[in-house]
Amino acid sequence: MGGNKYAAVAFGGLFEMLAAFILFTTLNLLGRKFHCFAGFIFAGSCIFLSTIVHNDFQIIKMLCISLGRMAIATVYGVLYVWTPELYPTSIRMTAVGLCSMMARIGGVMASYVFLWIADIYPKIVASSISMVCIFTGILILLLPDTNGQPQPETIHEVEILSKTKRKMFLFGWNVGQKRQTAARKIDINDNVDIKF
Repeated sequence: MGGNKYAAVAFGGLFEMLAAFILFTTLNLLGRKFHCFAGFIFAGSCIFLSTIVHNDFQIIKMLCISLGRMAIATVYGVLYVWTPELYPTSIRMTAVGLCSMMARIGGVMASYVFLWIADIYPKIVASSISMVCIFTGILILLLPDTNGQPQPETIHEVEILSKTKRKMFLFGWNVGQKRQTAARKIDINDNVDIKF
């Protein structure tokens, strides 16, 4: 990142605290999918912008990287709320643990790969990170938004949730689809029938 290392760490910590505050105040209002989509796109844009800013403007470069870091911190917080909501009760903790493990493996691999590339082409590292962020933001749109929905208890409910074409959930409204409510009937064998 260049510049003063202490200022960079202070900026990063300040922006991550701001990210936690933003997430706390707007998560249920804007929805999980919107937070992840906007966070990844914003982070990718900020990181890419930091590659094209001239080295004479270190403050602007540090600001771009810190804003990107803030967006990623927001997404990271959302994913720990959203991931358990996507899986049924029987496999919820296993799924969260598996997703967390894959994130750690990806983080370790990325640091080694990008350190190796940074020796050869330094600007490629930030550009490739920004492209991965933007691509991931687009892929997030394929997942269902679980904001305001009951957590699934069976695999059958997850299949129904994945087939519902919910678009963005903004300001308490389901954009692009009429709201549907599910009436549950649970028998003694835990067979769940969902009627719309």
